[in-house]
Amino acid sequence: MVTLALVGGQECGRGQETPGNICCRGNLSRGEAACTNSAQIQPSRWQAEHDCNIHFRPSQLQDDGTTTQLLFCYQSAWQQRLLGIYGQHICLLDATYRTCRYSLPLFFICVRTNVSYVVVGVFVTHSETTEAVQEALNIIKGWNPAWNPENFMVDFSPVEIAALGAEFPGKTAQTWSSHVLFTGKHCFHAL
Repeated sequence: MVTLALVGGQECGRGQETPGNICCRGNLSRGEAACTNSAQIQPSRWQAEHDCNIHFRPSQLQDDGTTTQLLFCYQSAWQQRLLGIYGQHICLLDATYRTCRYSLPLFFICVRTNVSYVVVGVFVTHSETTEAVQEALNIIKGWNPAWNPENFMVDFSPVEIAALGAEFPGKTAQTWSSHVLFTGKHCFHAL
């Protein structure tokens, strides 16, 4: 009889080596309920077990018909430490697009250390809008109150440039396209 994780330690089935259909259906429905609740529980468990900052807001349909947008921000203690040490001069904001089957943009905040570039913050937004990127930057900025870099390097993305301009007014953005760097300070004023 299967009495391990599949059936939660309960004997089930009629003396067979595999549980019956009724037992499997019951376990699957319990598993679906657990998965629904774990989206809320897992980030708080990660924060309790590991030294890190996590902000998770699932995408949900509200009573008034509007939808709250997904937002996930993550920064471990060592990433926070490196951002404090190396993130005051220049930071890199880079996004990946459609690199997996999900169409959610994944953003990395990187700094140049004495060895190489290191990711010091990560966030996922439901869509790539100025408001979503700015909200995520605001959360990471809240975790790092002394973080105020002089410069940012970003893709040639009006969304990223506008979000950085709103969150870090008066700073310089450097954009790159096809490995050509140029100062994008005028981009803040053009938007």
